[in-house]
Amino acid sequence: MAKAPPPTPKTPPKRAPAPPKAPPRSTAPVSTRAKKTFTTGKWDTENRGKKIVIYGAPGMGKTTLAALAPNPLFIALEEGGLDINNPRTGEALNFVSDVETYEDVLDVMDQSEILDDFDTLVIDSATELEQLAIAYMLHTVPAAGGSSATNIESYGYGKGFQHLHDTFRIALSKADQVVRRGKNIIFLAQMQPVKTTNAESDDFLKEAPLLSNKNPSNVA
Repeated sequence: MAKAPPPTPKTPPKRAPAPPKAPPRSTAPVSTRAKKTFTTGKWDTENRGKKIVIYGAPGMGKTTLAALAPNPLFIALEEGGLDINNPRTGEALNFVSDVETYEDVLDVMDQSEILDDFDTLVIDSATELEQLAIAYMLHTVPAAGGSSATNIESYGYGKGFQHLHDTFRIALSKADQVVRRGKNIIFLAQMQPVKTTNAESDDFLKEAPLLSNKNPSNVA
């Protein structure tokens, strides 16, 4: 008796290919800002003022030099200019009265009309302005835990200097506004020796404006 042929193995049905995975949805915020249309032009600074820093030892003539700037108006945070007259005209210097705080200085730079009759704003001095900025910072920036800050070390090692840097930049931003309005601004400052790192040779001391340094060891 003949054997029956073995059963033909069934071919498994072909599986349909898996659909491609959709790309992950972006969680980045979608900007709704309209695209700007840009133009080109010459870099013209004719209608912009100048921002200048003058620093030196006490009594070297910083205020007298600034008085030679075009039609200056002084923010007198120190009394060094009280006995100085304009070298050209012999007249007493023009100054803004009742400026006592850091916010006062910021307000002066915001008031464009105060410079309508002048061409140069002189801050005498940036060294004293920084002290006013520290007082403003201690009053407005709380220390760790929300407690009131009593000095620059209240914020922790090195953090107070970062807060001071951010606070002082407010004045620099206001100074840029003065320059864009076509007026000059001059910062006078006392002088200090600062240790400078030199990649090609030994470190050395150089003269710099008397302002706080983030690393106190850099000050000689």
